[in-house]
Amino acid sequence: MPWACEGLGVYGIGIFLPILIMALGIDNLPPHATQINHIVNSVELTIWLSIIMMVGFMAGLLLLNKLYQVSMQSWGFFLSAAGLALLLIAYKLHWASWTAITGFMIFELFLNAGPHLITFILPARIYPVADRGTGVGASAAIGKMGAVVGAFFIPVLLRWGGSTLVLLVSIAVMLIGGIITAVIGPQILPKSKVTRDNKPS
Repeated sequence: MPWACEGLGVYGIGIFLPILIMALGIDNLPPHATQINHIVNSVELTIWLSIIMMVGFMAGLLLLNKLYQVSMQSWGFFLSAAGLALLLIAYKLHWASWTAITGFMIFELFLNAGPHLITFILPARIYPVADRGTGVGASAAIGKMGAVVGAFFIPVLLRWGGSTLVLLVSIAVMLIGGIITAVIGPQILPKSKVTRDNKPS
């Protein structure tokens, strides 16, 4: 389930990121700017946010064997939700564009440092060897279902309730992923087991 929640953020929001940037009005262009200027500027901002994604992923790799991976995933979800909440508040209260962009950066940084990285790792660690292929395969399938649902529903949500609805649903999904990980994760993969497995032989 957390893998499915992560899929919405990575693929649902990721695919439509330039459109969301324009819909949120954070491309920071004057009112008289042409449509093509808005498109080009939103794509440029998407490229910068993609660099943040890569930074987050690299930071997660560096911390992978130093931190409890269940906590990395749960806090990644919670901090991603906080970034989207900042983005939503900035949008609703008409704060400066840099505030909204900061919210997007927080979202992308912690999503990729936590859930996007860790959801590939945890399934292989929680299933016994005899069931690992089936377990990891089922986890990946459910995760990709979340990605497909996210990619399908983002345009629908935009049509139904605009950027506000997209952000509210995305925040809820990130919180669900974080809560499931925080509550169930330590029971399935105790911290003591991770610490023991990471000790040099």
